[in-house]
Amino acid sequence: MILVRSPNWLGDAVFCAAAVSVIRRAFPKARIVVLCNAKLEGIWRLRQDIEGIIPRSPNESPLETARKIKRYSPSLVFIFPHSLRTALEAWLAGVPVRIGYAGRCRGVFLTHLIHWPGAAVKFKKRSRSEIKRLLVLDKTQPEPEIEQVRTLPLEHHLRVYLRLVGHDVNGWLPGCNFSVSEIAKHSIWARLGLAEDRYIGLIPGGEYGEAKRWPAEYFIDLVRLVSDKLPCRWIIFGKETESKIAKDLIYHGLPVIDLCGKTSLEELAAALLKCQMVVSNDTGPMHLAAALGVPVLGLFGSTSPSFTGPIPFQGVQHTVIRAAVKCAPCFRRRCPADFRCMRSIKPDLVTEALVKQLSV
Repeated sequence: MILVRSPNWLGDAVFCAAAVSVIRRAFPKARIVVLCNAKLEGIWRLRQDIEGIIPRSPNESPLETARKIKRYSPSLVFIFPHSLRTALEAWLAGVPVRIGYAGRCRGVFLTHLIHWPGAAVKFKKRSRSEIKRLLVLDKTQPEPEIEQVRTLPLEHHLRVYLRLVGHDVNGWLPGCNFSVSEIAKHSIWARLGLAEDRYIGLIPGGEYGEAKRWPAEYFIDLVRLVSDKLPCRWIIFGKETESKIAKDLIYHGLPVIDLCGKTSLEELAAALLKCQMVVSNDTGPMHLAAALGVPVLGLFGSTSPSFTGPIPFQGVQHTVIRAAVKCAPCFRRRCPADFRCMRSIKPDLVTEALVKQLSV
C-alpha cells in the first residue's frame, strides 16, 4: 500500500493530486491511501482511484497521526508537505520507504531525500524597507499585462510536486482526475438553485491575506460592466466573510447567487462546473476550477502567475492579469504601501479580457 501525505492548503492539494496521477500511472494496481487535514477530505473524495482517506484534526499530535498510519501498514509514503512534523509522523509509524524533500532537519526521518529543483522558486517575503525603496525608484505606472496561459511555466510550483514523484513535465501534464458524477452534479445544482443559464464564477477572497485580493469595489464594477454587455448570472464563491460583496450586488439588483460559506468541497466543485468561466484572485478554489477544466481569469498582485498561476489542465487555456510593478511579487499578507499592484488593474480592462475570452 502507498500512502500519500497531502499538503494542508486547497491549492497545494490540487498540485498534489496531479502528482498522485503520476503515482497511479506508475503503480496501476497499487492501493493508494491519502492522509490529509479533515477540512480537505472532500477534495480527495473527488478522485475515484483513491482507496482510502485518513483525515487528521488540527490538534492531533504526531504520535496520534502515526498510530492512524500504522493501521494501514503502508510500505511506501510520499510526503509532500515540506515540514519536520510530517516526516516525523511517517518515521514514528515505521513506514519502510519514506520519500520527501531534504531540508528543515528532516533527513534523519526520511529514507529517500529529494533535492529541491533548481528552477523552483522559494517564496521569500520582501521587507517593508525593500518595498518602499523599490517604489521610490519606480516613478512609472506600468500598464497591466494580460497573458494567455497555454503551457506550464518552468518555475511553476506544480513542478516541485511532480519532481517528488520523479516526473519531469515533458509532453505530458498529468491531470488531477477529479470528477463529480452526473447524478451528484444535477442533485447539487438543484439544491443550490442553479438552473440552466450562462454562469460566470467570482472568487473575491484569498486565504493568505488581503494583499492577494483585488479590491471589492472593483469586483462590483466588473459585474455591472459585464452584465451590461452579456446576458449572464454570477455565482459568488468563498467563505462566509466574502458574502458582503454578494449582498451588495444583490442590493443593486444584479443577477447574483451567493454561495459564500454555503458549500462543501464537493458542492463547490459541482458549482464551479456550472460556470463558463471563473474570475478569481490567486486562491485554492481558482486552482480547483482549473483542475476541473473550467477556464480561469486570474488576478495577481502580491503573488506571481509564473509560480502559482492557473494550470492548463486538459489543454484548457486560462488568462492572467498582473501589473508589473517593481515590488511585486512581495508575498506579503498586507501591502505596506499603496497597493498599486492590484489597484492598477482596472475593472474595464478585466471586463474586456473576460468578454474576449468568453467569445473564443
